[in-house]
Amino acid sequence: MSLKPEPLGAFPAPGDLVGTYQIEVPLGSGAMATVFRAAAPGAPPVALKILHPGQVFPEDIKRFTREYKTLESLDHPNIVRVYETGVHKGYPWIAMEYVEGSDLEVLAEQWQVTPPQDRHARIEKL
Repeated sequence: MSLKPEPLGAFPAPGDLVGTYQIEVPLGSGAMATVFRAAAPGAPPVALKILHPGQVFPEDIKRFTREYKTLESLDHPNIVRVYETGVHKGYPWIAMEYVEGSDLEVLAEQWQVTPPQDRHARIEKL
């Protein structure tokens, strides 16, 4: 599977259809991509990772393709599954397993203020 660069359109946003997935809400954003919760008709939600406009150069697309291929080859209960990948208006995307939960950064900030007594046991369960 190889993604090819194409002219960029508007960056996908909630309500847009990317592949068969309708974007619902943003989940988080990093240096390379934004992750949205999205869903296809009659299917459970997915996490849809979409590269940012400044990250769609050939080398970035190669890295994104490697990420997809690596995740596709892994099978472990602690690693999200990937379902498919594609390009939407020039933006490469990966649809992966959506895992309900809280943001680790938010949890770490909360624990700095009020560390739970059982924090070590809770961390071991993660």
